[in-house]
Amino acid sequence: MILIVKYAGIGDIIMTLPSYYYLTEQHGSENVFWCCDSSLVNFLKIFVPERNIISHNFKKLHGRLHEKILLILSINFLILKSKWKKIYFFHADFRYKIMYLFAQQKVEDYSIKFAQRQNFIHGRYSGINFFSMVSGIDGPELKSFDDYFLKAKLVISKLTNSNTYKSIDQFIPKQPYVVICPSLSGNIGDQSAALRRLPISQWQEIISSALVKDYQVIAVGSKDETEIIDFKLKNLTNLCGKTSFEDLFRLINSAKYVVATDNGIMHCAYLTNTETFAIFGPTPVTERIPPNCNVKSYKKVGLNCAPCFDGRLTFTCHNQECLKSIDISMITKDIK
Repeated sequence: MILIVKYAGIGDIIMTLPSYYYLTEQHGSENVFWCCDSSLVNFLKIFVPERNIISHNFKKLHGRLHEKILLILSINFLILKSKWKKIYFFHADFRYKIMYLFAQQKVEDYSIKFAQRQNFIHGRYSGINFFSMVSGIDGPELKSFDDYFLKAKLVISKLTNSNTYKSIDQFIPKQPYVVICPSLSGNIGDQSAALRRLPISQWQEIISSALVKDYQVIAVGSKDETEIIDFKLKNLTNLCGKTSFEDLFRLINSAKYVVATDNGIMHCAYLTNTETFAIFGPTPVTERIPPNCNVKSYKKVGLNCAPCFDGRLTFTCHNQECLKSIDISMITKDIK
């Protein structure tokens, strides 16, 4: 049996899916398991059989000492009990590494391997890097990455065309619409969230441009963003916290455009092939967008400090220069 240990965010799951499909092809889908945070189970089970998902509340690693110890021990005992042939570990954070101390000989630790990357920062890899390291495929032959990525896209295609998930249809406008994800609140425990948010004034400029061109605008995201959006952003439909993951894919699939910063919604969008405008600040574009997808990226060029993200941010930043200085007119012109 094979275990994939990758329990960060939605974007990380999507970037790792080609590696998952490669491993299921090699070992059988019933023998490949995935360990993730409990908050991600409803998303992950779209792609992975629920019986093959192992979940824990990994936020406890940021909590009290006794919670950390209990979580670490429970996972180590689970690893000892289960007959894993190999464990693929994709985290550089030491707190996560100690959860497999009892199974060192089984672990393939990709957090310490090197990959061909632009502006190499230790421990951070793109989906294509994961795939290369897991499969042993490199160079020109990496075109097979696209074949495995297509498997994830086919899952979403079947989902959005299914009659099972119709609850969102009442919210889908009859006129063309733009989906935005302001990512105002960010993920719990994500120290980079504040530095990856586009300022409110720039989001309002994007919204106004879409409205002038007769698009409706729909905001999506987590439920803890609802009050902030209602209070600060005007003239849009706020569906934050009101959609299931299945609803979300259906909503994005029917949109004319998706506009998002570097977040999980951006990753969901390129699985639907909806034209997506992705705004980047401290994170590197080359690590976040897979080849051959319908995403156009926007970033401020010429800054010596960007990209700076390594999972914890290598630079202390208080002014968001990489986002505040982006020319929003480039995006508004592309909304046609």
